[in-house]
Amino acid sequence: MQPSPLIVLALDYSAYPAVPRSDEFVHRAEKITNLRINWAADGTAELKLLRDGKRIFSGPLEGYGSAAMGAGVYAADFNADGLLDYAVITHSGGCGLASQTAWITFLLSASGGYVRIFVSCWAAEPSDFIELNGRLYLVHTSFVQGNVGKDGRQHNYWVYNLLTFSGTKLVLANERDVRFPEWVLYSFAENHRDTDQLTSAQRRLSLKQIVEAD
Repeated sequence: MQPSPLIVLALDYSAYPAVPRSDEFVHRAEKITNLRINWAADGTAELKLLRDGKRIFSGPLEGYGSAAMGAGVYAADFNADGLLDYAVITHSGGCGLASQTAWITFLLSASGGYVRIFVSCWAAEPSDFIELNGRLYLVHTSFVQGNVGKDGRQHNYWVYNLLTFSGTKLVLANERDVRFPEWVLYSFAENHRDTDQLTSAQRRLSLKQIVEAD
């Protein structure tokens, strides 16, 4: 699997770190696309997409409390319809594991404009988007409290699932790669191995809960 090259929208203007403020990202191609994030004092934000100065989308940005951390804005044809879509990655900030809480807000092209969807995840970054056989996928990370394992103890896990885009929806696509889903036991020592603590039935139940939560 090779990382997919996403188009990075350059930060054209920001009054960082003051709030309220407006962050302006720009992509200059055949038409100039501006993606504007208006951060409110309470940490919430509004997202606007403009093309050649004409507003084509306006709606909330997911990720409460992310103003101090800012955002990363990227473009790609996520849903493979020949039109550019957009992804905005925001992080919560803070301390400990909670600081890795992240949200990805997508603007996906559809008939008549763009549709906003979002997914919560952990430590999201551009390299989480990969390309397989010409399609874009997202390697999604969850932190899961598992059931009692084979050793009689309860453990926490990093869970990695493969997601892809179908129209204006994110859907599970673990069947596209034998390495997914992967469950890595959370430990204080370095660990990258798929765990043997959980049965297939336990994994399926937890996976269902992850999907319903997102």
